Amino acid sequence: MDITEYTFLLPTLSFVVNIFLFSFVISRKSKSQINLVFLALEGALILWSFGTILLFKAPNDLFASLGDRIETFGTILTAAFIFHLFALFTRQKFPRKMVHFLFLYFPGFVLMILYAIPGLIPVGVEEVSWGYMSKETSTLFYFLVGYTLVFTMAGLVLGMKYYYETKSEQEKNKSRLLIIAITIPLIFGTLTQLILPLMGIESIPPLTSSFTTVTAIIIAYAISRYKLLELLPSETARTILDNIMDYLVVVDHENKISLVRQSLLTALGMKEVDIIGEEICNIFIEGDKYKELCDRVKERGEVKDYEISLKDSRATGFSVSVNISQVIDEFGNKLGYILVMRDISETKKLLDKLNEKTKEIESSKLQLEAKNKELEEINHFLLDREKKMIELKEELKKLKNK
Repeated sequence: MDITEYTFLLPTLSFVVNIFLFSFVISRKSKSQINLVFLALEGALILWSFGTILLFKAPNDLFASLGDRIETFGTILTAAFIFHLFALFTRQKFPRKMVHFLFLYFPGFVLMILYAIPGLIPVGVEEVSWGYMSKETSTLFYFLVGYTLVFTMAGLVLGMKYYYETKSEQEKNKSRLLIIAITIPLIFGTLTQLILPLMGIESIPPLTSSFTTVTAIIIAYAISRYKLLELLPSETARTILDNIMDYLVVVDHENKISLVRQSLLTALGMKEVDIIGEEICNIFIEGDKYKELCDRVKERGEVKDYEISLKDSRATGFSVSVNISQVIDEFGNKLGYILVMRDISETKKLLDKLNEKTKEIESSKLQLEAKNKELEEINHFLLDREKKMIELKEELKKLKNK
């Protein structure tokens, strides 16, 4: 039995697994950007796996060439979506603007257009023991390889940079999974699809799409394990955060900070990597008060205008008024909390000054009342004395008349 006859089963398995993962992502019903990009990544992997199946089982050169083109489209899209996914996960400030999306997707779009035009780029295929394999030698093919490697390596660099910068153990675990996810197809894909063919070894079929499916499985596990799609910010949330004046913090179901507005980071004197994944209690001077707040939220659903002190980098702290609401999905699952805080330290200083002035006024009032009482007593004494003097004069007058 020739085992190479069954090599098509690997991309077929990848195709089925990616269909399942695609359905899984749709079932999440999440409109967050990271969810949509992962959905697009699964679509690209489905396309890539289908192209590989067609290449392996093509009945003739025509179908093999079609499979090669479809596989190329899937490769281009996968590289772009993987980089986009890593950029979102590592909380980069891009891609947000149109120029970022042009940089990310325009080169790949141009490549796909060039490959889609019949006859523009000759797509060479060669029949081998396990089916067909691509034999492209054009300059554009090497540009395609470079594009794929650059975007994949860039995603890996973002993941590793985030891993070493973040102090949160949970964030390190997430980034570690994604680093492993992208390293597997990078190593084995480069080996089977680039290095071995260049060395003239054609007994091992190119299985990059199958190894990239392992990437998707690991990412899906990370999504399920760490609930990446349940309480991550969408672009709408980002816009809201950029335009409100108050401090805003999003806390997940484990009381770990998953999102924080820049204004609060500035006030605390911290960076995002210092606070994401940390226990929310750690940013309050009175950590026990927050636990009391959570108990109140569970009972009432929300808490308003609760005074508590935040801990800044100098550990001096400042007072805030906090409103807390619980986040619950359509199935009744408790996903976490949203905290909106307002700095009331200046207001408290003004109130303290006002209280001091009020006390001064009260003290002055008491002093004035004491002086008035003293004057009344003196006046009463003088009146009483004058009355006695009048009575004494009357007595002396009577004595003279006798």
